[in-house]
Amino acid sequence: MAAVFLALIAGIGSIGFFYLQRQLADSRLKAQQELSAIADLKVQQISRWREGRLGEAMFFSQAAFVGRDVQALLRGPPSETAKAQLLHWMRLLKIGDRYHRLALFDPQGKRLLSVPEESEVPGPVLQAEIATALRSSGLTVKDLHRGDRQDEIHLDILFPIHAPSSQSPIAVMVLEINPHQFLFPLIQSWPTPSRTAETLLVRREGNDVVFLNEPRHQTNIALSLRRPVNSPRLPAAMVARGETGVREGVDYRGVRVLAALRQVPDSPWFMVAKVDQEEIYAPVRGRAWTVSLILIMLALGVTLATGLIWRQRDAEFLRRQVVTERERGAQAERVAHLMKSANDIILLTDEHWRIVEANDRAIEAYGCSLAGLQQKTMVELCPPDQRADFPQSAERLKTEGRAVFETVHQRQDGLTFPIEISARLVQISGATYNLVIGRDITERKRAEEEVRRNLERIQALREIDQAIASTLNLDAIFNVLLERVDTFLLYPAATMVRLFNQQTRELEFFTCRNLDKDEWKARDASSQGGRAKVVFEAKEPLLIRNVQTDPRTWEPEFFRKHGLVSYLGVPLTAKGKPLGVLSLYTKQEHEFSKEEVDFLSTLAGQAAIAVQNSQLYEQTKKQTEELKKTIAELETANQVKNQFLSVMSHELRTPLNVVLGYTGMLRDGMLGEIPPEQKKVLGKVINRSNDLLTMIRDVLHATQIESRSIIVERRLVDLLDFLDKLRAGYDPTLDKEVNFVWDYPRDLPPVITDSEKLKQILQNLIHNAIKFTEKGSVTITARIKEGIRQRQFVEFKVADSGIGMPKELLPVIFEKFTQADSTETRLYGGVGLGLYIVKEFTELLGGTVQVESEPEKGSTFTVMIPLEQ
Repeated sequence: MAAVFLALIAGIGSIGFFYLQRQLADSRLKAQQELSAIADLKVQQISRWREGRLGEAMFFSQAAFVGRDVQALLRGPPSETAKAQLLHWMRLLKIGDRYHRLALFDPQGKRLLSVPEESEVPGPVLQAEIATALRSSGLTVKDLHRGDRQDEIHLDILFPIHAPSSQSPIAVMVLEINPHQFLFPLIQSWPTPSRTAETLLVRREGNDVVFLNEPRHQTNIALSLRRPVNSPRLPAAMVARGETGVREGVDYRGVRVLAALRQVPDSPWFMVAKVDQEEIYAPVRGRAWTVSLILIMLALGVTLATGLIWRQRDAEFLRRQVVTERERGAQAERVAHLMKSANDIILLTDEHWRIVEANDRAIEAYGCSLAGLQQKTMVELCPPDQRADFPQSAERLKTEGRAVFETVHQRQDGLTFPIEISARLVQISGATYNLVIGRDITERKRAEEEVRRNLERIQALREIDQAIASTLNLDAIFNVLLERVDTFLLYPAATMVRLFNQQTRELEFFTCRNLDKDEWKARDASSQGGRAKVVFEAKEPLLIRNVQTDPRTWEPEFFRKHGLVSYLGVPLTAKGKPLGVLSLYTKQEHEFSKEEVDFLSTLAGQAAIAVQNSQLYEQTKKQTEELKKTIAELETANQVKNQFLSVMSHELRTPLNVVLGYTGMLRDGMLGEIPPEQKKVLGKVINRSNDLLTMIRDVLHATQIESRSIIVERRLVDLLDFLDKLRAGYDPTLDKEVNFVWDYPRDLPPVITDSEKLKQILQNLIHNAIKFTEKGSVTITARIKEGIRQRQFVEFKVADSGIGMPKELLPVIFEKFTQADSTETRLYGGVGLGLYIVKEFTELLGGTVQVESEPEKGSTFTVMIPLEQ
């Protein structure tokens, strides 16, 4: 009997010991699973939030319209339109308080714009961030830090803005995020009630690990609390050293904790989700006292009833059953308290997904009693169109032990709401259950939808901007515009565009969408504008709740027939000038929001730019056609003039040559001897006649140059022979005290050129030198010169000691009809064509001509002709 007694005592002790060990292990496993699920969920949420902010910043840094609007703002005078556009984008980006502050700075750090509006000069921290962003070609992220205002913690995203055709940044956009608005509340929230649980966000800085958010158990230490990274038991130091998973350690308070360690992807952050071990094992300690008391009672009972054990066997068995039931009842009470107190929906289902338990939040969310929920399965909480996806999520939970997914659930009254489900397998009393934690994400989805719609609006503006830049076809541009308007609206509507006709001074139908064009065009012609005319003249949007009942409506039956109810008209305005009207008719009564009016006004402004560009193109095209017609007429008149001058030159030279011939015969005594005085007079007649012949020849050459009928006949020319013959043509006995000096070597090489035109060039220069030199010398030189790339030229110089020319006349001396003395009583003859012919002939021969001159000192003309063409 003693052996039986000892065996019973040993058995009872062993059972108690192993029971407590199992409870400790279960509690730790449950805590590990809960910490891991919460840590993974929060890391995923933080990562998505961070990616969203960086994605928005990357889009605006690469958007062409941002660079164009900033360039317009900075260009003097500043564009108010560009400023309004920028403020509009910045306010759109700030919707939902995703950003605490948005600011635009020029490269010198001057604040250009900010939302909300501020005029404060940036401090040294922000100035340094701006300088770093200007040197960067992409995004610059300033991690969580205390800025110039030491009481503020924020995270900054900066990116440089470039003009469309510039590589250098013209401005920097600063997106300031206040972590207290979303990030820190997200980190600090805990899905289940807990006395000690908290989430910490940390990062490594050198040999320290810095706590970024405010811990639960201490205050005012964010970014100030630091610990050495080599602290062996500190969870924050463990994760900073690269450790992950679930670890036991001692936190910043010196308290033993169980912590889930995670790294936030694509960031310098680490996540520590922890709870005190004392809280984890507190329920087990309570059970330990209970078990110990029971064991003592059992041992006492065994000692007192050893002799009666067989008779009282059934009673003892019943007593043990009572204890077990009490334990189960206590455990059930704790689970019930946990579930009922949670802010999230908590459901406990069996392995077939039948709902076993639900907390108060679940009953409230589904609008159904607990008994009603216990009659349903998880699949039945989904509306019929969402049930097909549930088996896949259930299978993932079965294979992986946990699953996180989003779906839609349905209330008892039929209304649906989006929900994020975090499910995990749990063991309760040896049975497998599914613990489902759900969170109503209606507000988050609404915010995401708002962001999506804002991005769609920006994309619509971008597409219209691209259409404007790629074509002047208004049909194509308005097709894109009306299509994007149709996509933007969440209700059926019809749109129409009227443009102002400059000739008729009336608004005329241009195009429409979701309307019969012919029918509307006919009605528009008879309605004389109506509401559109009011919008056009006022240059302000017009809203009418119901056009069918509005007393100003002309033919309301027409709108009833087509089911058109509410009206919104916005003007197409460019640079303050109205160019048309964009009209929108809804097919159900609708109250237009300020957001809708602003967005349609923005689209209308973009369309107005396209209309203005098209009108400018048509105007330019018309002016070009008129200019071509005028040029053709001028060319015809010029040809007639050239033909007339050519004919007249030929007709004048014939009788003049006769006069010269007979005068020469008289002077030479061929018709009888004459006195010397008469010879002198006849010589003057011959000289003046030659001048006149030269003038006629110059007119003929100028006419040929203008009509491009000059023919260049290049052949090998003996330069020495050419210059000797030219020299022989000038009589050294003139009626002036002028000496000729001819200076050229006898070994000049031959040149390939047009000898007649070269002769004309030199004769014109020599003639000018004689004409403007009353007393002195005229020097003609020729030399071989080296040019660029070892190319050889013949350099001719004609220098005189005559009256010279002022410097201001030199740039125009080679133009037609330009003379050194242009007064009405000038002393020298000529019409100002000689030097013009020199320049044109020189360029025809592939050469150049230059002049140097000083008043009362003379002039030097230099002609460079290539030896070989």
